[in-house]
Parts: sequence; C-alpha cells; structure tokens
Amino acid sequence: MFMTKLSKYPHLQAIHVYYDGSVNGSRSGCGLFICDYISACHYTDTEVSRRLPVHMSSTRVELYAVLEAFRIVAPLHKISGCFVSSSIHLPMDCDLVNKCLDLMHALEGAGATIHFTWIPSHMFQHLSISSSVV
Repeated sequence: MFMTKLSKYPHLQAIHVYYDGSVNGSRSGCGLFICDYISACHYTDTEVSRRLPVHMSSTRVELYAVLEAFRIVAPLHKISGCFVSSSIHLPMDCDLVNKCLDLMHALEGAGATIHFTWIPSHMFQHLSISSSVV
C-alpha cells in the first residue's frame, strides 16, 4: 500500500525525505535520508544524523527530525515529500511543533509544496530503513 501512495508523488524536481528519531536509554538522536530527484530515475542521496541531548522523549526526537528535514529542504525550493515513520501524537503547545509549523508555513508561503505520508512500519521500504540506520 505504501508503494502505491509513493508512486503518486512526482519524482521529477522533487525531494523525498525519510526520517526517524530514536531514544535508547540516555542516548537520543535522529536520522534523515534525503533523495533529491534529478530525473524520474536518478537522484542524489544525502544521509544526515544528529546526536540530540540526553533524556529526550521519543516524541521530541521525532520532532527534531522533522525540524531538521525542513531546515535542509527549505533553501532548495522544490516539491517535497516527507515520509513519517511513526504515528506520534503531538501536543500542539510544544515549542518544536510551533517551530516546525512556522517553517512549513514559510515554505508554503514561498510557493513550495509539502506532502506528508505516514509509513506504518519500517518493513519492506528500504529508504525508510535507511533513515532508521542513519
């Protein structure tokens, strides 16, 4: 089902961002795998990993991943697909939610199009797995 959804997003001049956050004991971080499509079959890929402050919740590390994705995609001014690997419930008063929304509104105000797609699991989708590994 995910691949059917993914096929609806244009690859030409688009950026696909797969991201994930992780907490393991006192360690936390986030990883991104970014595909910048040059043509329908060719893309450059970038892996980004960020170590985050200790003792963060799983929700906050996911939000840091979203924020990092927006910061990387913003200057590129292309159609962007952000593929979310978890079904986190976000508190609307959270500072990171507000930062993400501000960046999203700025991008859309500049003419960018942003699509979010939830990936129900990391299974069977190698690019999503790449973000988890990073």
